[in-house]
Amino acid sequence: MKVQKTLFTTLVASLLITTNAQAFEIIKGEDINNGGWNTHATLHKTKQAEKQFLDLLDNTVGTENFENVNWTAGSNLDLSFPGAGIATLGGNGQIYNINDANSNKDIRRALEQGQYPSSEMQYWHTKATPKDNSTFKIDFDEDIAAFGFYAYDLGDWGAELTLKLYSNGQLVDTIDDLHTIKNDGSTTGSAIYVGIVGELLSDGVYQTFDRVEFTTTGKGIVNSKSDSFSFDDMTIAKADQLRVAIAD
Repeated sequence: MKVQKTLFTTLVASLLITTNAQAFEIIKGEDINNGGWNTHATLHKTKQAEKQFLDLLDNTVGTENFENVNWTAGSNLDLSFPGAGIATLGGNGQIYNINDANSNKDIRRALEQGQYPSSEMQYWHTKATPKDNSTFKIDFDEDIAAFGFYAYDLGDWGAELTLKLYSNGQLVDTIDDLHTIKNDGSTTGSAIYVGIVGELLSDGVYQTFDRVEFTTTGKGIVNSKSDSFSFDDMTIAKADQLRVAIAD
């Protein structure tokens, strides 16, 4: 298997919204919501960013929309992805179904704050914090070369999301500047899509990671530096599922 770096570079350069990280290419889109509480952003730029990310992957990958997951309250969530193994969502989080808002005050409160699924009815409601033992994190049982997701309602009260990527316990990259930051709640219900793709290190070898931690910096809500948000439509891929790989 030979991977042409020129082809990879050309594809990444054509993406709608991109930034360069140290070890990964970042695709991102943001839709701002200015409608206030009980509203949320309409997905335009985020959908475009998702398409550009998925176009880099082959047709064997899967996207988890949290509609049919087997989860027990208070536990981590294990998700299986075609060809890419198991992703374990831990740290904190639970399944929210927006149809349950009338009977569940926590879900109703989340909707008031603009936390919605990016598709269908369910999402993973979670929190990013600066504390290692309580922040949202995902562990992969195999090395991952690509990772994409939607998130609603980040950064409206000062907290900034930062992604920390690890490989074999070692920090390999820190990714920030992912969304608009306000301190007055004026962007409540805004949405982002983030796609991460490992850079080509040598022929057939990409930068990979096996853990991502969702941490925060900034003033945060009431100086807590934490931020709750909805997490949805998650896609992961191994290096051999990148579409830019071509045969000799």
